[in-house]
Amino acid sequence: VEKLVGKQFEVVACQSMGAMRLIVLIRTKLVNSVSDVRVAVEGTGVGNVGVNKGAVGVSLRVGRQSFCFVNCHLAAHAGHIADRNQDVVQI
Repeated sequence: VEKLVGKQFEVVACQSMGAMRLIVLIRTKLVNSVSDVRVAVEGTGVGNVGVNKGAVGVSLRVGRQSFCFVNCHLAAHAGHIADRNQDVVQI
């Protein structure tokens, strides 16, 4: 990571599921104020185990402020709106 963003950032969390990735970086000077880092994955593909659909997430606190980052891959096309909505509820 240092080659890409330099020494001013550090990786707080990294989570993946299949081809989905989520990397959370923070400025090095703030790294000591990070707490309660949690990572999660939720598959919503076939049988809820397939890694082709679903989400990865990271939550954390920086000081007293909480953050949650989610990256998801949901069913495509207009005919799958109900499926997407249900997957979001599951995630």
